Order: sequence, then structure tokens, then C-alpha cells
Amino acid sequence: HSDGAIAGNHDAGDIIRHHGYRGPMIVLPQLGVDEKVFAPRDESELRRTLGLGRFVIGYAGRLVKEKGLRVLMAALDGFKGEFDWLVIGRGPLESEIRKWGATLAGGQRVHLHPSVPHSDIAVLMNAMDVLVLPSLTTSFWKEQFGHVLIEAMSCQVAVVGSNSGEIPNVVADAGWIVPEGDSHALRDALE
Repeated sequence: HSDGAIAGNHDAGDIIRHHGYRGPMIVLPQLGVDEKVFAPRDESELRRTLGLGRFVIGYAGRLVKEKGLRVLMAALDGFKGEFDWLVIGRGPLESEIRKWGATLAGGQRVHLHPSVPHSDIAVLMNAMDVLVLPSLTTSFWKEQFGHVLIEAMSCQVAVVGSNSGEIPNVVADAGWIVPEGDSHALRDALE
């Protein structure tokens, strides 16, 4: 019986409609970014300190399978050229990522950083050339927003995301969207 509804994402809007609401509705994400913290900065000194090369691929978040990290590793397995994968976060895939990183060819490296205070994420994001969020929809989860995407975009860092959940709506035409689980499309977007 409401005169209007606000949904935090498109899936929430679908749920409201599924429950019978037929009135006017807008989708208005409830998340934002502090543009004073998440702003473009020259982090070339940090890149040197961390031993990062010319092309830095970034990821920030939980190190769990539904975030698509195995898809990203498969994409990077066939990547032509040098890269540094800057991984920020903790989770059950940490040891698997370390082991995989030890098998990489020269000029291809993984840099794992445990979770850091949120205010430090902006500094590390500014050391990235691209942030990747290759999330996978599962029977129990899908990406509801992908806050790291808008943080990276606010830092003017390129973004590549999968088409899981809300990612395509968050990125829109400001980055690249690839089919979830498609390591070849992800590699092509990164190359």
C-alpha cells in the first residue's frame, strides 16, 4: 500500500515486485565513496617500494571461491606479458594463491597483502592499473554491489568485472564486463 519504493539494487527491486508491489520504484544504491580518501594520487614511490612493475592488476576483498579468484588465476595463466597481481585481503584461498604465484614465469608476480585498514585501501588502489572483480554467482550468493568497484573508479583506476549480480549496473560503461567464469574473456579484457 506504499506510494513509492526505493530498492538498493536491481535484485532488491525484483524481490519487492515478486512480493506484489506494483507502485512506482527507483533503484538507488545506498553506498557511496569518500572522494577525499578515494581520489587519484601518484603512488609511483609505493609501486617501487612494493616491487611492482609496469602493469599492476589489483583485487581487494575476501579470498573465497565465489569472488572468482580461480577464474582470474586461469586468465593470468595464459596472459601474454608481464604483470604484478596485487591481492589485498584474507580468506581460505590465500595458500592456494601463494602456491599458484610460485609457479609463475619471470616478470609475472603475486603480491599478497593481508587485510588493511579501509583508509589504506585507497593508497594501494592508486598503485593499481586495473582492479578486477570476477565474482561468480552461486546457489547461495551473488555480488550485491561490489563496493571496491566504485572506490577504484573514484581513484580513476580502470575496472573489469564479471556479470554477476549488480556488477554490470555498477560498472555500466565505465569499465569492462565479462561473462562470469569465462577466463578467456577476462584475459582478453586485461590484455
